[in-house]
Amino acid sequence: MLIESQGPKIVVSTENGDFKFDEVVVTIPLGCLKRGTLNIDPQIPLPLYRAIQNASYSSLEKVYISFPLDFWGYVPTPAATTREGGNSPTSSIATPSFTHFLNPQYVPDEQKSWAIELVPLSSKDHFGSLAQPTLLFSLYGPCAAYVTSLIQNLSPNSAEYFDTLVGFFRPYYSLLPNYKAGCPECMPNAILATNWQNDELAGNGSYTNFQISDYSQVEGEEVHLDEDIRTTRAGLPDRGIWFAGEHTAPFIAIGTTTGAYWSGESAAVKILAANGLLSGQAQSPDLARNTEASRDDVQGVHVLQDAISPAGTDTSPQEAFPTHG
Repeated sequence: MLIESQGPKIVVSTENGDFKFDEVVVTIPLGCLKRGTLNIDPQIPLPLYRAIQNASYSSLEKVYISFPLDFWGYVPTPAATTREGGNSPTSSIATPSFTHFLNPQYVPDEQKSWAIELVPLSSKDHFGSLAQPTLLFSLYGPCAAYVTSLIQNLSPNSAEYFDTLVGFFRPYYSLLPNYKAGCPECMPNAILATNWQNDELAGNGSYTNFQISDYSQVEGEEVHLDEDIRTTRAGLPDRGIWFAGEHTAPFIAIGTTTGAYWSGESAAVKILAANGLLSGQAQSPDLARNTEASRDDVQGVHVLQDAISPAGTDTSPQEAFPTHG
């Protein structure tokens, strides 16, 4: 795909033809920008190019495993007192909502250093009516690369796909409370894994993060990742080319669906401001850019402050933190 500035118009060239626009908002993933999936003519300025190349994104993958019911939901615990006759009454506690498997000894040696995280999606306290008897595993690094390599050429609807993933994760979910081998309630009935790092349209990765780097300078200049994000967020207002997506979100929401939504709202506001449609009077592209850059940086902070409201206010977490998308 090519985005070309032709006078006051922007021409987007695709396999299906050329299309002319007054303004263009580029929302392709950060990985696609870094890999040159999209060509922009004339070339983007060097500061913007460096900002995109300096940014890093993760290899996080997620695997969802569903069961007939949440057998792990509650753990029976003996009560402190004993009834007459020697019978010990029992109560129950909810299973923790987060589990981190550290240095497991029940997997092959090369997998013992892989960190795997688990979040049950079954808690009605957390998910309400949307609760499901499903386990969400989060993987990254060598573990994510290995798991995605196992299913790369398999159809998600195939028995081999199902058996391959179940075989890998059984040593982990079999450690959950109340698990009984062979029990129908403890046998998965559906499984699905993401495969972002092998998806070219996803940029062969998931979302923006701040990785520990072996370098702090590029071509003799110190790298400031926060400033790089601001540079990408600002876009090319003088050419009518703007950027949106989680990689341009307010810092508090980078890497989230909410952040992606906010960035789209921000891009729309910038376009309105640049065309004099926001305040009733025209603003220069540079002014629109600078004004919105400041707004983006504090937007998430305002939302956070609203969420931590004094007791007695009507603000709820659901109202304070948008869950768009």
